[in-house]
Amino acid sequence: MKTKENKKNTADERQHRKIRWDRVACLIMLALALVMLLGTLRNVIQIIELQEQERQEYPEKKRSSSRGEKFLNKDIFVFVEGLNENVEVEANKVEATTEADFDAVEAEIAATEFEIAEAAPATTEAEANVNAETAKSGENAKAESEEAAPVTEVEESARVETEAEAEAEAVEAATVEAPTTVEATPAETGNFYTYMGRSYSEADVTNLARMAWFEEGNAGKEATQLAAAVIINRSHWTVFGSNIYDVFYQPGQYAAATKQRYESSESVPDYVSEWIRELLLGNSQFGTVPRNVVFQAQFQQGDGIYYSAASTYICYCSESLLGEYIP
Repeated sequence: MKTKENKKNTADERQHRKIRWDRVACLIMLALALVMLLGTLRNVIQIIELQEQERQEYPEKKRSSSRGEKFLNKDIFVFVEGLNENVEVEANKVEATTEADFDAVEAEIAATEFEIAEAAPATTEAEANVNAETAKSGENAKAESEEAAPVTEVEESARVETEAEAEAEAVEAATVEAPTTVEATPAETGNFYTYMGRSYSEADVTNLARMAWFEEGNAGKEATQLAAAVIINRSHWTVFGSNIYDVFYQPGQYAAATKQRYESSESVPDYVSEWIRELLLGNSQFGTVPRNVVFQAQFQQGDGIYYSAASTYICYCSESLLGEYIP
């Protein structure tokens, strides 16, 4: 937008400068014509004064002088009239030149405005990209600064839970009742989790936790689980990829800064993996997220909002636009 305003201001300044110079040139021409006219009038006055002086000195030549005076006055009249015509012609030339210059300036301004109009969309898009990158960098910085606090709280919570479990085990050991047998959840068998027909290992859990955490930052449990759900849902559609890694590294989908943090040695709180396990087991508040929930951004898009909190929007997309579904 600044480029557009600068171009317009430059065109306006150029037009005003051109108009000022044309006015100055016109005034100079008129001044020269006036000087010439005044010089002619001075000569006429001097001739008249000389004739009057001669008539007073030689009265006998009055008749012949009067006759010559008539011819002289006629010559003077013709000369003055011709001078006036020249002045008028010069003024017309100046006026025509000024009008032509005005037309040229207007044409130049129109061309400049057309160039600005063509450049405006690109400028707007560039500014929008810069604003998006700035906002994303701010979120990542905020996430880094806030990661430490939850870790401390979780560690304290884990310590309290450990003490409570130890007390419960002691009470259970002292009880005469037969021990109860707890069956493993089928989805957890062999440390694999089944979600939407696919199995996910502990390595997948760790990687999903890192992807979702670095994408959303410290945005909370629900936002992190939904970020992971969007990655999983996308891996079932051919337009995005066939697995979570293809989805995450698809060009233009996730920010370069997010990928760099994911590939770095930066740690993620342990409770984030617990959130992902809860999602894969279907124990989150969302249960199984609909398979066409594939958009996650800071603005609304697609065909409706599935969930929104703070500046995050999780949205649907029409399945007709997603290609073939991969079970």
